[in-house]
Amino acid sequence: MRIVLPAIEITQNKDTKLYLTKLNVAQIRDLVDNKQLIHDTYNPDINLQRGYQRVLDRNRMKKILNYLESKYKIVLPVLPTSIVLSVRKRPTTEPLKFKDCKLIVGDDTTLYVVDGQHRIWGIQKHKDLKYEVPTTIIYGLDEHQEAAQFLVINSTQKKVDPSLQLRVLFYAEEKLMEVLINEIKNVIPWQSWKLEALKIAIDLENDPENPWYKKVKQPNGPSDEWKPIKEGSFVDSFRHMTSEDNPISQISMDEKRRYLKDYWNTIRKIWNKAFEEEHVYDYILFAPFGAGVFNTLFPSVLTLKKVTNLSFEELLKPISKKYPLQSWSRRRGELSKKGSSQKVFRDTAEEFLITISPKLDYINHNEYEKIREKTHNMKWLADEAYDILSPLRLKSAEYLKNDRGKYKRACYVLVNLKDNNNVTVYVGQSKTIENRLSSHRKKYNLYCVQSCETEQEMKHLEGTLWHLVKRNVRENENHPNAKFCPFCK
Repeated sequence: MRIVLPAIEITQNKDTKLYLTKLNVAQIRDLVDNKQLIHDTYNPDINLQRGYQRVLDRNRMKKILNYLESKYKIVLPVLPTSIVLSVRKRPTTEPLKFKDCKLIVGDDTTLYVVDGQHRIWGIQKHKDLKYEVPTTIIYGLDEHQEAAQFLVINSTQKKVDPSLQLRVLFYAEEKLMEVLINEIKNVIPWQSWKLEALKIAIDLENDPENPWYKKVKQPNGPSDEWKPIKEGSFVDSFRHMTSEDNPISQISMDEKRRYLKDYWNTIRKIWNKAFEEEHVYDYILFAPFGAGVFNTLFPSVLTLKKVTNLSFEELLKPISKKYPLQSWSRRRGELSKKGSSQKVFRDTAEEFLITISPKLDYINHNEYEKIREKTHNMKWLADEAYDILSPLRLKSAEYLKNDRGKYKRACYVLVNLKDNNNVTVYVGQSKTIENRLSSHRKKYNLYCVQSCETEQEMKHLEGTLWHLVKRNVRENENHPNAKFCPFCK
């Protein structure tokens, strides 16, 4: 297929030229169909041409197509970033010709995708054949130089931090930002937590009726101004609370903010001295550690509040007894030595949760370590089961109705805290998970569900969950799917 494109020629060194142009959906389809647009995938077979590209992710391609055909109000279906193609030099004929701002691509010319492979394969399914994408064509590289360009592009691109742009939007129109957050959840769900987290962070920073008022250092603020925590760290502390699978994902942002305000005012009341202006630097409750741990813990404390009808103060008191004010001292406190990673936040929050309700200490940690040692090649399965059993993931049974129709196949953990004497834990799996959960609803008041890709994964995971629950609280009398269990062989 021969095509003529409007183009600008750029010379960056004597052997390599760049052409800035555009391709529409119809042209991309024709080039792909004619095998002139090639995705040079890496092949591990040393006897074949190796290539350098990653295998195409069909889910990602589908997301791009859905994005292009979306009808959002703010996130318009625009792809401003140029796709990068390469035309390799030939020893004899010239595959490209450039004259009078026109680039002629011959019918025997091959264009190799250097950057933008998922965009290309998503775009070609788009209904609008006239939809255009900016395109850069590099001419003059050999296969190895082309692979090097791919490496450089994918190693040096800096991900955009949306904080400043969202701040502008936040102050322009608050409702507009909430619309944007909901749209982003559909477009790039794996990044949507940041937007909701930033919204909550800004609300707390600006609310004089909570402890975080004027305590957060904002982006581009005065360099000589000291604040207990930077906004980036503060936003990051809400990662668990705003993730897709957190226990309170079903409640609205307004409700989260209202409860969060009461929660932090309760923390200030319990550890009062650490929040006084002259002592803020002396303790780490206002540092990334304090914010990270208590914001990670918040969804579970709110869940217990709803399940037990206890107040935040009643729920947090056991933590204050185990970790009084001196434990939070920046210089000598035992908590100041823990660090400030997401894993530290999660592990400490889980420890705090079990301090609040010792009944939630139902994981058999010794069995977990034994299983990991016994099946070295299936450590991931033990780790996944361990994560699912974390009490930080337990939701209130009142949300069971919201999980209807979400899972084709899944494993689940059900916890009964209604019995004042003890806790009981039941693990299971089902292809009709919503019906199974509904039938258990009256007996259990906490639950967690994990979807599975295959039936085999579901059976293996169910058996692993059974192994990791302590015997004295495990309600399953028999080992489910024992013949499929990789740890009993």
